[in-house]
This record gives sequence, C-alpha cells and structure tokens, in this order.
Amino acid sequence: MKRMVLAGAALAIGLMTPMVQAGDNPFVEEVFVHPEKFSNDPPLSGKMVGDNCSACHGTQGRIFDEIIPPLAGMPKATFVELMMRFKADKRPAIVMNKVAREFTRSEIERMGDYFAGQPARPWLETSEKGE
Repeated sequence: MKRMVLAGAALAIGLMTPMVQAGDNPFVEEVFVHPEKFSNDPPLSGKMVGDNCSACHGTQGRIFDEIIPPLAGMPKATFVELMMRFKADKRPAIVMNKVAREFTRSEIERMGDYFAGQPARPWLETSEKGE
C-alpha cells in the first residue's frame, strides 16, 4: 500500500510539473514579465496582506507569548510606526527588517487597520470557543 501511495504521488508530481513551468503558463508569464498590466487592480485587503504574518504571529495576529508580540488589537499607529522603523533598519531585529522591506507603506497601513480591528485575545482562547 505504501508503495502504491508513493508511486501515485510520484506520478502526480510528474504530471503536474509541465503545468507549473512559467514558460507554459501564460498567466505566470504575464505577471512576472509584464506586471504593469496589473497596476490598476484593486489593492489587496489588510487581511490578505496580514496573512503573511501568521506563520510567526499566529492567525489574525493572535499569538501571545513572551517571544513574539501579538498583533491583534495593536493600534494602527503603533503597527505602522514599528513596521516603518523595521523597514528603514532603525529598529534592530533578526527577521522583521527583511520582512518589512517587502511591503509598501500602503500595505503596512492596511495591515495596521486589519490588526487594530482584531480582538486582543489569544488564539488558543478564541479557538477553544470555536471562533
């Protein structure tokens, strides 16, 4: 059974490989070669951009521990100020300086709106209640 699963996975990967190559996918080609075509698209929501933070700060910014600060409930002005300081290398950090540089000020402000609107409750507390 284990061999069948592995063989099936290998076959699926082999069949999918041609589909994910940029040269074979005109949409991928357009996005990376001609990004200006998408300059009039609406901006991503604060939630969508803020989802990038979930790996460390938890879903909806609700990791509350002594190492990684929570983002949920953080005032927008505080969030924006911190991110802009990280972006400008004015606040030392191991990872956040590199992360912040990837976002525009507008994206940071939208994330600030999103996180400010999240209840400042730990993720475990909210997940136990089914929220």
